Amino acid sequence: MQKNGMGCSLCGRAVLPVGLGIGELALPAPLIILLPVTPSTDSPVLLLRTATLHDAECLAELSCQLGYPAGAEDILKRLAQIESRDDNAVFVAVASGKVIGWVHIMARELLESGRYAEIGGLVVDELRRGQGAGQALMNKAEEWAREHHCREIVVRSNVIRSAAHRFYEKIGYRVTKSQKVFRKAT
Repeated sequence: MQKNGMGCSLCGRAVLPVGLGIGELALPAPLIILLPVTPSTDSPVLLLRTATLHDAECLAELSCQLGYPAGAEDILKRLAQIESRDDNAVFVAVASGKVIGWVHIMARELLESGRYAEIGGLVVDELRRGQGAGQALMNKAEEWAREHHCREIVVRSNVIRSAAHRFYEKIGYRVTKSQKVFRKAT
């Protein structure tokens, strides 16, 4: 852990928010304290809070576990953009002082279907899965969606992520369609 508080709580590497031109760093939002999901004397208390720029390195490492390699500088820039919008939020789960997961949620408005929220990403450290952090993050995302007047939450999950599909179904989500995704560079 870095002495100046600018390090990743997952790996301890320095995180230096430079070159963004965003001014002073905001203080983290108040913590939400959750009791351990599985009763055990060695289960740490899980804390949920809004992600800060200080979390960029950890978020990048977790993104790699999700299959989306991203450098800390890329995540730092993206998170700064997300923080500046009131229709997006990123929350982190912290256990034993370490960021062990994150969820990105955003409000969307479509002409044909109205306002809804969408999960941009959810990942829990592969060594901490199945311990309640994912469900706690999703509960926080659902709370955010209600506060932002979204009528439902959409989650898109790659067809190869069968464990993720079981997780979403277990917490009350249901499959509504399958689709192909097309991309073209601009």
